[in-house]
Amino acid sequence: MAHLKKLSERLSMQMKPTVKKLVTILDGSDESTLQIESNRLPNITRKCKELYIPSLLMTAAYNKLPCLSATQIGIDISAMVVHKNLEPNKWSDYIGIESDYNVYINPLIKNISKERDLQLEECPSFPNIQAEIYRYKNIDIKYKNLQDQEIEESLEGFNARIFQKSIDLLWGFNIISFSVTNGKIKYKNPIENSVLDEVLEEFNKRMAEAKSRLEDRYIVDESFKENVDKSDADKNEYFERVILDYEFELEFFQNVSEAMKEDLLEEKKDDKSELDYESEPEPETKRRSKPNSKSNTHK
Repeated sequence: MAHLKKLSERLSMQMKPTVKKLVTILDGSDESTLQIESNRLPNITRKCKELYIPSLLMTAAYNKLPCLSATQIGIDISAMVVHKNLEPNKWSDYIGIESDYNVYINPLIKNISKERDLQLEECPSFPNIQAEIYRYKNIDIKYKNLQDQEIEESLEGFNARIFQKSIDLLWGFNIISFSVTNGKIKYKNPIENSVLDEVLEEFNKRMAEAKSRLEDRYIVDESFKENVDKSDADKNEYFERVILDYEFELEFFQNVSEAMKEDLLEEKKDDKSELDYESEPEPETKRRSKPNSKSNTHK
């Protein structure tokens, strides 16, 4: 019977919620989870209630985050948590406990407003990155809570923005997805002559060239022109939808990821060089006092 007791103890430990490591683009985590659509839950299981959601809440509170999606801690379920007291344009330092967060399971956006605004966003999975992103000002949402009740709400302003950012991550999009940012990303703390800047310049150039080709086609191809004009999107947005296929998005993500890693490595080298320079002792001739001379402190 001893082996059954040990098995029971192991299973009990596996069901114990803990603070999870955040998946980030820089630390060797499996960053592919940030690009894959999460699985919706047909029903809210015991494992979801007692392990997944508590771990998500604990991790969000521990890291003082405004929001956290399950994919950011390597859990493949459609769930996210959002702080109950959000402050406009505040992306960190939310001091609180697990009960300070709302839980959203299988979240959906039902309706969106026509009005959008452009703001800078940050994400703990992409350290030192800021992205200029258009979000809808007002949205109607639907989700399930931990009691398996279906709830509908309306959100506006920063609350709507946070919800859209979080649900993007559950759909496999993030703040460096080209379709989300149009390549408008930058380092929060600037890095001179960064590899990231080179990558962004290259992809923005490719996008401009592709749009130019579609513009030429729009002029000469009546069928294509008709499809563009009938679309719910304006011409520029329609062109972007045509260009931004899976391969383009994946290539952009991989190139940005590698650029950030290279820049971080270079920055660490520079920091080490500075420390080595500062700690290097002065030449012996400068440090040594003249023979038989007395130090000022002993006068």
